[in-house]
Amino acid sequence: MRNVKRLVTMAIMVGAVSAAQASTSEAWKELYTKAGAACVKASALIGAKVRGDMADFSGAVLLIVDGSHPNGTRGTAYCLYDKVTTKTETAAAQVTQVAAAPKPAPATGRTCWTEGYAAPMKSPRPIGAACRARDSDGESYFGIVRR
Repeated sequence: MRNVKRLVTMAIMVGAVSAAQASTSEAWKELYTKAGAACVKASALIGAKVRGDMADFSGAVLLIVDGSHPNGTRGTAYCLYDKVTTKTETAAAQVTQVAAAPKPAPATGRTCWTEGYAAPMKSPRPIGAACRARDSDGESYFGIVRR
């Protein structure tokens, strides 16, 4: 948050310096395109795009850039683009979305159980799944997997 305040303060200070301003809609579009491209590049976010319109000051514009961090989380960067020097200064915002936590593996068991009989299985299977085993007499039966 401290960097955002610094960027806004800098934008206001830069605004006090006289600079050439765009006067036609084509000039505004060109400025927005140049500033957007520079800020997307400076943000270092993957798949970065400029969100909304720019905030215009006398000597600079402030843009918000959204994208993804290399670790997969969504991110936002605030970018101040100097109209005269065409330099950018960026500050990262807080992470807006954290990647989903991996789902835990289902519990497994090695016993095929039916009422009155339980037989060990060679490989583990999810608990509660249907299973087929043989009892001590060699007869086949269906059961459910238990621990």
